[in-house]
Amino acid sequence: MRLSSAAFTITSSNPKEVCWWSSTPLCRRRGGEGLATTLRASARKIFEILLAVIELSPIIYPMNKYNVFHRTWWKENPSWPDGREPGAGEKHYLAENVSRQIALAICAEWNAENEPGPLSDKAEFEEA
Repeated sequence: MRLSSAAFTITSSNPKEVCWWSSTPLCRRRGGEGLATTLRASARKIFEILLAVIELSPIIYPMNKYNVFHRTWWKENPSWPDGREPGAGEKHYLAENVSRQIALAICAEWNAENEPGPLSDKAEFEEA
C-alpha cells in the first residue's frame, strides 16, 4: 500500500502496518522527518498561534468594564424657580464591572421601571 500527498508518502505492503503516530520506517515524511515529529511541531505551532490570539483578544475585542448607577440631576432649592437648581446628586450604584451591553440593559430597565420625578433621577454608566 502506498499513500501519497504533497507532504507525506507512506509505504507499506500491509495496510495494518501503516502507523500514523511514530517515526518508524513505515511512516516517513518527505525529507526524512518522521510523521509524528511533524504532527507534534504542527500542534505546537497551532498552540503558539492560539496563545497569541488569546493574548491579543483584549486589543481586538476590547472588554471594557462599566459601573452602573443612578442619580438626580437637580437639587431642591426653594429660592430657585420651580424650587430646584441644577446639580448632579450622589451616585447610587446598581452594578459594577459589567460589559457595555449589560450596562445599557440595566440602565434601560431601571429608567423604564422608575419615574425620574422632579429631580430627574436617571440611571447611567461610567467606565470602571
